[in-house]
Amino acid sequence: MEGDGKVSDTLKWLVCGPRKFVNKYKGFLINGYRFHTKSIENERTTQNSGVCMEAQTMMRSSSKDANPVLQNTTFYGVVEEIITLDYFCMEYTLFKCNWIDVYNKRGIKTDDLGFTMVNMKKCLSQNHWQDDPFVLA
Repeated sequence: MEGDGKVSDTLKWLVCGPRKFVNKYKGFLINGYRFHTKSIENERTTQNSGVCMEAQTMMRSSSKDANPVLQNTTFYGVVEEIITLDYFCMEYTLFKCNWIDVYNKRGIKTDDLGFTMVNMKKCLSQNHWQDDPFVLA
């Protein structure tokens, strides 16, 4: 390792791992936005379990495409669980989501005004997202 050989305190805490328990929430307020789990919404008239995030991903035009392209992609999901990992001196809140499939054969589905159509009942395959259901709150 190059540099002065000093390791930040934050990295030391992360390497030790979180406590053996997590805090679970049915709702969470962050940056002025309130989120709820999908199970809470079944009892309410409002929806606050939808999330979207933009990430850079490798995209291919087909399974045979040998030249994938790095591009920004927006992912849409529904919050199923809210947990906080406690690393003794810091905490990280994660949303466990079911991610929604917004694509059809022609690309992203949009309405007449150009808004992305999100069918909350059409989740991506659990096998496709089994390793990445979490996103930082």
